[in-house]
This record gives sequence, C-alpha cells and structure tokens, in this order.
Amino acid sequence: MPLVLDAKEPPAPGTKLETTEITSAVYSPALDKVVALGYVRK
Repeated sequence: MPLVLDAKEPPAPGTKLETTEITSAVYSPALDKVVALGYVRK
C-alpha cells in the first residue's frame, strides 16, 4: 500500500502506525514528502 507522510525524515522499517507497519520509506524531493510502503493490518 503506498503511503505519503507529512515528514522530512523517513521512518525506520518496522515502524508501526495505527493500522500500518512500514516496510520501506524514502524522502521524495519532487513531492517534498516521505513516500512509504507498508502492510495494513486488520
């Protein structure tokens, strides 16, 4: 699932959000945001 985060630093792999676990993330200068992939838990 693609995610766009309002952050300047990407979270570490394995970081858990409310319903998502981040698998990878990188800062996108074109978007000026962090773009991440993760698993959504039910």
